[in-house]
Amino acid sequence: MPPMPRLTQEGIAEKLGKSRQHVASELRKLKAERQVEFEVTHAPMARTKRKAFYLTQKGITRAMQLRERAETERGCAALG
Repeated sequence: MPPMPRLTQEGIAEKLGKSRQHVASELRKLKAERQVEFEVTHAPMARTKRKAFYLTQKGITRAMQLRERAETERGCAALG
C-alpha cells in the first residue's frame, strides 16, 4: 500500500473550507480515537517544521465506510 498523503492543519483547513481552529479541534478528536497520527516535518513553503497529519489504518477503514455510506445515500436520493 502506498504511503498516506500528509497534510498540515492549514492544508486541511484550506481543502475543506474550514477554519484552522475547527480543524485543530477535529484533529484532536481523531487523534484520541487513533484515526490520525502526525509527524513533524518541513512543509512546502513554510519556514519552520510543521505537524503533517495522515490517516492510520483505523482512519482509512472509517473513511472507506463513510464514503460507501455517502455513495449509497446519494444513490437512494437519486431514486427517490
